Amino acid sequence: MEMRVEKVSCGPFSGDGDWETGGLRRPGLALVPPNIRWVEGIAAMQAKGDSMDPLVADGSWCIFYPIPDASRPDPIVLVEQQNATGSLYALKKYHLYSSDGDSENTQGLLLSLNRRYAPIQLDPYENYRIRGWFVGAVPEVQRIEAPRYERIEED
Repeated sequence: MEMRVEKVSCGPFSGDGDWETGGLRRPGLALVPPNIRWVEGIAAMQAKGDSMDPLVADGSWCIFYPIPDASRPDPIVLVEQQNATGSLYALKKYHLYSSDGDSENTQGLLLSLNRRYAPIQLDPYENYRIRGWFVGAVPEVQRIEAPRYERIEED
């Protein structure tokens, strides 16, 4: 599976520039953890913060499938907010609601599992994308290196 450089915020939206770079933080590949089914596009990002406690601990690796499961109510998703300086990411429970009962006027709300954090109302004028569906968290991932081949000159 792909390992992403960015960390995913378990709190307000945050970008890579909001954290100090850790020693092993580099893009690459990792083995898919046991009990998680491999699918095309599966990815891992490291969590930062405690707003998704007790499900996701600070520093754990979140595993995402690329396409959210639309059949689940209030799924936990990887949300990307794009702005002029780049992309910001958050891991939250995604809730759609309509204040007037009209399905045409639905609004998005991002919820934390830790009740110490207030919901985040998605601004309809901002650029948000659901980038993945959370399928699990593990304390560590096992990195693998892509094979390297030496060029052998023919005689």
